[in-house]
Amino acid sequence: MSNLICWNCGASLANLPLPLVRVTECPVCYADIHVCRMCRFYDPSVANECSELIAEPVSDKEHANFCEYFQSRPNAYTPAVAEQAARARAALAELFGLEAVAPADVQTCTALEKLFDPAGDSH
Repeated sequence: MSNLICWNCGASLANLPLPLVRVTECPVCYADIHVCRMCRFYDPSVANECSELIAEPVSDKEHANFCEYFQSRPNAYTPAVAEQAARARAALAELFGLEAVAPADVQTCTALEKLFDPAGDSH
């Protein structure tokens, strides 16, 4: 998988030997790589933030663990702001018993900005 990137800094992990083992670290930021945030089952919108139903819950999603279901996820890097927003949406959805809602796309945001600010003034 040449398109693996670090979940923490976005650096390429293409030169790391596969499969990724528990002690693998990012060559740039030295973050652990065998972590929930780097796994294809990581999903902040579900219980325990893991879509693998029979995996043991892991409390620390950013440090190496022994999960047997770990599968590296390409393009795992998400900026901190996007991650916080996703967690907030998931928490609200859980609180009100709703399904998690994905963030609006850029075109929708642009259309709404034009609707409420027809002069195109920036604030």
